[in-house]
Amino acid sequence: MTYQLTPPAKINLHLEVLNKRSDGYHNLRSIFLKIALRDWLSITIHNRPTAKPTYQLISKTKFPLNNDLLYKAYRLYQNLSGLNFNLKVKLTKYIPMQAGLGGGSSDAASLLLCLNKHFNQVDDYTLLQQSAQLGADVPFFMQPANACLVEGLGEIVTPLNKPVEPLYVVIAKPALGMATGPSFGLLGRTQDYKAKMSKELLTEAWQNQNFSPLFNSFDILSNSYPYINNYKQIFNGYGSLYTALSGSGSSVLALFNKKEQAKAAHSVIRPLAHISYLGLCLN
Repeated sequence: MTYQLTPPAKINLHLEVLNKRSDGYHNLRSIFLKIALRDWLSITIHNRPTAKPTYQLISKTKFPLNNDLLYKAYRLYQNLSGLNFNLKVKLTKYIPMQAGLGGGSSDAASLLLCLNKHFNQVDDYTLLQQSAQLGADVPFFMQPANACLVEGLGEIVTPLNKPVEPLYVVIAKPALGMATGPSFGLLGRTQDYKAKMSKELLTEAWQNQNFSPLFNSFDILSNSYPYINNYKQIFNGYGSLYTALSGSGSSVLALFNKKEQAKAAHSVIRPLAHISYLGLCLN
């Protein structure tokens, strides 16, 4: 049986790093939004029981097996379900990597959901909770909601209301990528870990479409990466509602409620960025 999937990217409209835990990870509070930028997956599942299950990934984008979230999702589902089966995955990447857009996490979540739709061997709650071990963004992509409040390590996900009007996003990514671990390392040297936006205030800001109090803790990285402020100044010049890094970078996003403004901003940022994107937030 073969399934065709189109996992979406996400942006962060707020990302506050709250504190560093005893296990070395960080608690956060964020608003995640799915956007229309998508990867493409073809999943072929061979049902016949096998003593030595095989996994095959066909993609122009190469991953070492220990960094392949699709393989990790496959192994996780095998462990949770107790099933052994062969899997072939064809992946076409359109979501840039190390950009703070959650592409790998979205691919992994889509695979988990597909496998459970096919086999129906793991209850939804267990699958959602266990998906967090693949990455902090994965539980969000396991949810049908397109806008969510995300807390903890990423495993506490609360659906939010749809936006009251269409929201357009412009994304600009430089040639460099930012791995999450080193970004947290840079952040740790300056972060005071004083919470500025409670869950209630953040939810209220979203419901009122008031983006002015929102921020990204990782914007402090602009001290090391001048392009961040350069991109933000351009976006602000076109009346963006909100502009910041997405995730821990390296992409800078800008949010607009008028398509004409978004198109104008994109036309200026496009020749300056390594990769750019203009599209809708999903609702």
